[in-house]
Amino acid sequence: GLDQLCLEGTKYLLIELPFSDFRQEYCDTVEKMIRMGYKVILAHVDRYSRENIEQMLDVGVDMLQVNADSMTKLFKPKHIIEWAKSGYVVALGSDIHGTDSKAYKNFSRAKVAFGDSLDSIRVKSDDIFNMMK
Repeated sequence: GLDQLCLEGTKYLLIELPFSDFRQEYCDTVEKMIRMGYKVILAHVDRYSRENIEQMLDVGVDMLQVNADSMTKLFKPKHIIEWAKSGYVVALGSDIHGTDSKAYKNFSRAKVAFGDSLDSIRVKSDDIFNMMK
């Protein structure tokens, strides 16, 4: 039934990890999905440790979604900028739930943090959404 969870008409799956302790079985499951032909996008990677996300990269995940607000902090996560430069970051999102217009300013700040990588992120996002039915 994984096809029903994919972005409409594609094999793209947006997956969010649990907040509980990271377990190897998460990597095993995602690796199995990739072998089955699914294209896994790991959501909210800024919430998790670099080591855990790199374990996911090691099993074949090659697409990451980052929350804009994580890039507005004084000490920006350099590993996320590295992932963007390496082409892993394909989407910039948020956890905005509601109408707080101040929260949207995080996107402008994130644009500055990502610099030259932003155009690549935008193109990859567009490519994914253009594949939908």
